Amino acid sequence: MMKKIVAVTVLFIGFLLPTIVTHADENSSSNNDITVNIQAMNNIKYTTNTVSLSGSNLYSRSSLNSTRTVDTVGLRVYLQRKNRSWGNTSQSREYLNYNASSISKVTRFQLLRGYFYRVKIVHFIKNNGSYESKITYSSPVNFK
Repeated sequence: MMKKIVAVTVLFIGFLLPTIVTHADENSSSNNDITVNIQAMNNIKYTTNTVSLSGSNLYSRSSLNSTRTVDTVGLRVYLQRKNRSWGNTSQSREYLNYNASSISKVTRFQLLRGYFYRVKIVHFIKNNGSYESKITYSSPVNFK
């Protein structure tokens, strides 16, 4: 008896499913298409992200060099702390240079003992309406 119920259910779903899919395809609109724009890294030449520890201060040295002068070069610098996973702390900075080809900054962060820390940097370029970025992470630091 159980085998008959399963067989009937499988047949019913097998006939019903193609009808549902066909019906859904007939009503889909091309206005809801998703377009993904993938751009090559044409302007970012190289980046740096290094950290050093002095007392309870973490110093982050970061830079971005472009292949040419662009509208904006920038750095978004985030101090991250590891609890169960990495998360941003409230200490973050953004640096911008306009009509430039490079940026280089040193950022000082105050640490609390008992955590692992790292620095996440979003190196970015804006030029003629386009945006390019590269995300880097420093090596983790165990601040005991």
